[in-house]
Amino acid sequence: MATKEFEKVFTKVQTTSACHQKCVIVLTDIYKKTPREEFMQLFLKFLQLVVRQNIDNGQYTKRVLNFVSMFCADLTKKEQKENQTHEFLTPIIEKTIEWSVTNVYDIRYNSCYFIAMVLQDIGEEVQLEVNLIDEIQRVMLERMQENKIPIRLAAMSALVRLQDPHNFECPVIQAYLRALLSGSAQIRKEATERIAPNVMTLSKIRDRVRDTDVGVRAMAFHRCADIGPLNFRIVDKHLILLCGFKETNEKVKKTFSEYLLPKWLTGYKGDFLKFLEALKLIADEEDISKMTYLSRELIRVFYNQNPIDDLIKALPINEEKLINVEHLTNNVTLFWNILTNLLRESDEMDRYLNEILPEMTPFCHYLDRVITAKSAEQMDEWKFFEYQFDLLNLFEIAEKYDFSDEVGRRTMHSLTLKILQNNNFTLKLTKKLVAIAHKCSSNLEFFTHDMCQVISELQEPVVDEPLSLDKQRERDFKTAELRVKLNILKERQNEAINERNYQKAQELEQKLADVSNQLEKLQTQLDVEKVRVQKTDNETLCRCLDVLSSVLELPAVSKLTPSLITCRDQFLVPLIMNQGAEPHWRVLKCLALFSVIDKATAVDYAKIICIPIVTYRTVQINASVLTQSICSVTDLISLYGVEIIGQEEETINTTVDQTARRKLYTNDNEESMNTTNAKIDKITMSYIFEIYLDMLDDERDEIRHKAILAIAALVKQSFPVTASLLSRILLKWYSPLTEKHDSRLQIYLGYFIEQYTRFKTCGEVMKEAIVPTLTSLLRAPRTSPLADVDIDNVLNFFSEMMNIHLQNDDLRILALDLCMKILENVTDRIVPFLAKLLYNLELERTNVACKTELIERGEMLLENLSDKQPRKNIEKLVSKLKQSCVIQTNTTVNTTEQMSESQILEETNNTGNEQTCNVLQEVSINEQDIIKGPQQVKRRKSRSNKNCVVVLEKLNLSRINQNRCNETTLHTIIETSMEMDIDNHLTIETPTTNSSNSSKISSRMSKIVITETSDSDFSTESEVPQRRSSRCRKKRIVPSV
Repeated sequence: MATKEFEKVFTKVQTTSACHQKCVIVLTDIYKKTPREEFMQLFLKFLQLVVRQNIDNGQYTKRVLNFVSMFCADLTKKEQKENQTHEFLTPIIEKTIEWSVTNVYDIRYNSCYFIAMVLQDIGEEVQLEVNLIDEIQRVMLERMQENKIPIRLAAMSALVRLQDPHNFECPVIQAYLRALLSGSAQIRKEATERIAPNVMTLSKIRDRVRDTDVGVRAMAFHRCADIGPLNFRIVDKHLILLCGFKETNEKVKKTFSEYLLPKWLTGYKGDFLKFLEALKLIADEEDISKMTYLSRELIRVFYNQNPIDDLIKALPINEEKLINVEHLTNNVTLFWNILTNLLRESDEMDRYLNEILPEMTPFCHYLDRVITAKSAEQMDEWKFFEYQFDLLNLFEIAEKYDFSDEVGRRTMHSLTLKILQNNNFTLKLTKKLVAIAHKCSSNLEFFTHDMCQVISELQEPVVDEPLSLDKQRERDFKTAELRVKLNILKERQNEAINERNYQKAQELEQKLADVSNQLEKLQTQLDVEKVRVQKTDNETLCRCLDVLSSVLELPAVSKLTPSLITCRDQFLVPLIMNQGAEPHWRVLKCLALFSVIDKATAVDYAKIICIPIVTYRTVQINASVLTQSICSVTDLISLYGVEIIGQEEETINTTVDQTARRKLYTNDNEESMNTTNAKIDKITMSYIFEIYLDMLDDERDEIRHKAILAIAALVKQSFPVTASLLSRILLKWYSPLTEKHDSRLQIYLGYFIEQYTRFKTCGEVMKEAIVPTLTSLLRAPRTSPLADVDIDNVLNFFSEMMNIHLQNDDLRILALDLCMKILENVTDRIVPFLAKLLYNLELERTNVACKTELIERGEMLLENLSDKQPRKNIEKLVSKLKQSCVIQTNTTVNTTEQMSESQILEETNNTGNEQTCNVLQEVSINEQDIIKGPQQVKRRKSRSNKNCVVVLEKLNLSRINQNRCNETTLHTIIETSMEMDIDNHLTIETPTTNSSNSSKISSRMSKIVITETSDSDFSTESEVPQRRSSRCRKKRIVPSV
């Protein structure tokens, strides 16, 4: 009876999950009516049947397992309330654990799934025995090591409740951490969802927002939202938000913007200002830029998702539409700035904009009050930095005002000039003030005059100085003189009164008053005077140079006004010799900006800007100065070309020799300082390029990065790239030290190489860089990072580049060069790698003649090679070429059989006539020579011999005994004639020789042919000379025999 009821319940629950709750009640009644042992046997029997089901029926199997789990959890909760025991659940789980270790895949998966559902359904009320939990943990951890992903996922679900977040050595958490690095995206996603957050795992969850899989990234953002912003550090929140705003996948972007951001805002109780305050990180300029970017993007999202009134209410605006000075903080000014910019983007938001922003003139007065109040406070460096950030946001608000208001524009103009003269701010704020001053000026002439006047006031301010002794004596003399004059006037007045000359007395009274006033002014005058003093301290010079560079960086300043020319000649040029590091790099920057505006200035001062680069090898240069010099030179070259620096090759060796040696100090060294200007003229672009290569090994990151960018800019300007340069860059790119300590440089190097491969000359230069690169790697000492480079990886790179960028003829020449390099020294360490490179080249795409020649060269190599590995690669190469020849031959035979004999003869006669008319046409043993009959081949050889005789006569070599050259030699000469531009007026004097000298002539001729074509196969035993560079093949000069 119970068996039928079990069947009925289990059959019903697999069809739908809607009846599970009702069936649990039915099964509970059966449990109460049936003896425990009998019920347990039936339950395990049916559970075993379910677990054995095929995973393909997963939908129905999972419904039954979910029902069984629900029943077990419900029954266990009731048992715990009554007896505090789990007499039913414990044996069920123990039996399931036994099934989970079988060899059947379906049983293992269903068992793990069932355990996971049971642990999930029992909730927090039920506490299992420690031994049972340990057994579950042990078995599930074993299942996580399987190769089957579904079983691993089920095991991970079962282990969720067994984590201990307070134990950093918890085996379950450690297993989840390993799963986060799994190669399977499903495993990483499951681990991201299941792992418990703690101090150790939060950073791992955060890193998954940069996963390569879309699903993992979406789950990581979802999990970060659930964890909440209060549990993450500021840098972690920056990274999560930055990845979210940079996300390109729509699904992930939706999860980020519609789930994470609203949930994080809820974590701050809907307060936008608190959210921005939580992102505050102002340690340097980079942190400020990152925080500002994140805040702008964040407020933009909230601006689109929330009512505008809610955003406006977050601002502490007073009745004057301003924020009280005591309420100004970084997050408030930043939020105010961002919100006003968003409202200004739409004309429909003017009503809201007028609620939070006054007119221009009151806002200028407000800025003046803020600066006055803050300047009166005693601020440390940190507070002063925050104060400048507030001013930057306020002036960004002011910059977007309508400057058509004449009163407001004049007020703002006077305010900016006053601030520039009286305050020392950062370069970023100075640029903002200069930009606003430019918008307030009516034209460029007036603007540059005002800015030069500001620079003049900063460098030569009016100050009070004590009077000198001479001026004090002069003042005392004037005082005494006025007193004497006063006494004389009084006596005259008395005399006039006595004489009753009242009119004269009245006139004297007026004079007495004037003299008394002069004497009083002179006596009340202070012992100081107003004079202009020139300041040469670094702080003042930096302020002046910051203002000047800010002016020159404006796009509107496209020409030099008289004021700028005067400022350059009288202020900037004398500062070139300044030795301070801070003023020095600013001087270089201003010179470069002047040079960008005016080419004449660039011609005069480009080499002066190069001085820090040129002295890099001998003098320790400040990083800022060197970086500015590199950037300036790069910009000038990009704008005017390498000619702006100079590229006289004759001075390169001189410059290199001077810098390669160090002159000892003598008393005459002071005289050598006068020759500095003369040495500047010897600076060349080639020498600077060599220094850039040395900078790639600098210990400072910024120098290395700027150097590779400068190299890229030079190459973009068609500066010739040599094989040695490319070899050094490739070695730096492959160096493990670069990958480990400077990933950014490795990215720059990889991008440079990828861009260079688009140049037409890439294949030829890279071909010449193969042997130097491999030699450097093989000769690197064990202490060098290059000793750890995977040479096979380098070979694969070269082979791919050669196969892509070289034509068939160039590929054949490269193969011949490699064969010659191997024959030079068959015991060299580089031979196995050259043999492997030969095999990796796609030589099978060449014609049959080339393949035949390469097969002969390969067989020659096999006769000389004794090592097993290179012989194996050469044998494979020869076999591959022979097989390719057979395939091409068979293809040609099938085509030829379809042609009639008359068509073949007609084609042969036409070909012979064409070759007779033009002896320079290519005559080679092609595919048809192999498949044609003996008579046709004989006729072809006869015509070839005739053509060879004509070519020999052309070269004045007809007197040489043709019998000493084999057939391949003759065809090679024909091929040579195709590649050479033979001048009909060229005469080659060949001395008359006798039979005793014929061998010498034959040997010389062999060398000539090999040197010019590198593809002949002479039977002479003469030494094969080195082949010319393939870049010189367009115009050949035949040497005298």
